[in-house]
Amino acid sequence: MTKLPDKIFIADKQMKFNTKFDKAYKDISDKFTIVERDSLPDEAKDIKIHGNMHEVPINEAKFGLYVQSPVYKNRYYPLYKYDNNVYYGEIWECMHDLANRMGDNVKIVAAGFLEEVSSENNSSSFSVGAGGNYKVYNGEAEFKREVEANKERNNSTTTSVGTRVMGGKHTRKELHEYINKEHINIDALPTEFKNLVKLFLDKDEVKLGGYEYKIETIKTNDEYLDISNKFSLNGGVSLIFSAKFDIDTKEAHEKQYKRKHKIAYSIAFN
Repeated sequence: MTKLPDKIFIADKQMKFNTKFDKAYKDISDKFTIVERDSLPDEAKDIKIHGNMHEVPINEAKFGLYVQSPVYKNRYYPLYKYDNNVYYGEIWECMHDLANRMGDNVKIVAAGFLEEVSSENNSSSFSVGAGGNYKVYNGEAEFKREVEANKERNNSTTTSVGTRVMGGKHTRKELHEYINKEHINIDALPTEFKNLVKLFLDKDEVKLGGYEYKIETIKTNDEYLDISNKFSLNGGVSLIFSAKFDIDTKEAHEKQYKRKHKIAYSIAFN
């Protein structure tokens, strides 16, 4: 797969030329690497643009700013569409997928994600993630109550801790090949879950039985959010976005006040 920087500006020759003389275009190119769409090699088609109705090969992407998924290295999103909910969905999708490839009888549950909320919005409501299989909390009290409730619901299904060797749906070689094929970056996953995957890849084993609920701080995509906010407040850049890319940066800016913080989850191999 063709390797590209994590922040790219897909442009034509004229836009690239403009970066030499137009301050707004230069402000963009200072943060994003310019990639001429017509100059992309054929193998770049393995990189997909997500975030719209249908994924498309990067060779067919509209001109604009795109950021790489921290979880899947072959996925890029329009800058203003890669928000917290997309990030949560990718983390949970990847954790669920890998867990089921490491065991024959796996139970993995997400109590939810806790978000720090800025002074722009101090509510304590929650929203339901894609597919309804996790919740996003803005208040720590609700988050902790849900974790405790999940512990109670799942205590009866756990077994004593042991070790399974060579018992997963995939061998370590198969899982390693799958991770490479799907361009998964396991370092973007919660630390203890990442270590679980690395143990399997190293020794073909997982611990049997129920794990206690893990509450982990997860890496943030604050850099992307901060860039989108700064661009939203830059009149020249906002004008380019509106005229060239049909993006309302004011609306996008108002959605970017949250910061992801923690995930609570449980996983058991029985």
